[in-house]
Amino acid sequence: MTGQGSARGLNTYALLSLLFSFVIFPPVGIYLGYKAREQIDRTGESGSELATIGIWAGWIFTGIFVVAILIWCVGVGILAGNS
Repeated sequence: MTGQGSARGLNTYALLSLLFSFVIFPPVGIYLGYKAREQIDRTGESGSELATIGIWAGWIFTGIFVVAILIWCVGVGILAGNS
C-alpha cells in the first residue's frame, strides 16, 4: 500500500489541452482546457493544473499567432502598395 488512498485518474482532456496548446492548434487547447475543468469538477479526477496551463498557453500562443498574421498582412500590404 502506498498510503495515498483511492487512485484518481488523470483527465484526458487536460492532457490533450496541453498537447493542442503547445504543439497542434492553440484555440482547441483552450476549449479542451475549459472542458477538462468542467469534468474535473464533476468527477474529481486529477489534472486541474494541466488544464489551467493548457488554457493559459492556448491564449498566449493564439495571441502570438494573431499578432504574427497581422504583421504578415501589413507587410504584404506594404509590398503590394510599392509594386
